[in-house]
Amino acid sequence: MEIYEAEKLLAGTQYEMLFGTLKKITLKNYTYDSHFKMGNDKLGYFSIKIMKTEESSINDSINTLNAINDTENIVNNIIGIIEKEDYVLLISEWLNGIQPIDSGRELLPTFFSKLATFNKNNVTKGPFTSMYTDGHCFNSINEMVDWEINCHKKHFSEKLDTDIILGAMGSLKEGMPCIINEDMNCGNFIFTNDGKYKIIDTEWIVKGNSLYQFQHFDYFGFSGKKWYNITEDAKDCYRAYFETLGISNGDANRQIRAIELLNTLRENTQWEFSGKGDHNEIERRIRTILKTEKFV
Repeated sequence: MEIYEAEKLLAGTQYEMLFGTLKKITLKNYTYDSHFKMGNDKLGYFSIKIMKTEESSINDSINTLNAINDTENIVNNIIGIIEKEDYVLLISEWLNGIQPIDSGRELLPTFFSKLATFNKNNVTKGPFTSMYTDGHCFNSINEMVDWEINCHKKHFSEKLDTDIILGAMGSLKEGMPCIINEDMNCGNFIFTNDGKYKIIDTEWIVKGNSLYQFQHFDYFGFSGKKWYNITEDAKDCYRAYFETLGISNGDANRQIRAIELLNTLRENTQWEFSGKGDHNEIERRIRTILKTEKFV
């Protein structure tokens, strides 16, 4: 979306006076198509995210945000919602600070400790969903886990022991049924200039499985170092999260093994659909995960 198109959607709103200040957001040389910064010193600065109303996650996220218990004020909440034509415009305060990408990565364990507190304070009933369930909702965590495992199971290599894999992945059902932010990558954290830990992207705050928040962990470095993933810091972040919840190392290790397997199978299924399947590499990854006794 071009800036003039965004301004057209803002016409007639309280933000019209900020026309001429909109700028597209660039992070690590990637320019976001529908995410803008706008504002000035007099009126303040804002983040504006523009999405199609047909994207099912939007309504889920808006409804969930209205219900959160955020005692530690970790979520940079939406302060304005504008629905116009076929779009939803989400307005939030623009925050300045350190994102744990090239520097500040020592802050990541604290972010996940605070996330654990947020999850614990927001245990909820269904329906549950995920960015990996194609818009489906489920009455229980067990149903959601079973649905996704079945989607990936048909792409298993014949060389793999399906029973062992499925047995290990059963621990996904131990995840907490709570309000989560499923898109926990390094670009969605900020340690503000006034010392606050904040999640700055609320697009995927939904009712879900707490373990699904570890999609951007790459504990073994399988995918190579990527700025948005949590690799070298994964062990400390896992430990901070599960210790805050009071979960024993034994239970934590089981759950971590399960989500690491799911992350690998998600990638395998994506490779299969794109025609880039590599069974030898997936088998290597799965065997590495299964033979690891301790993650924390």
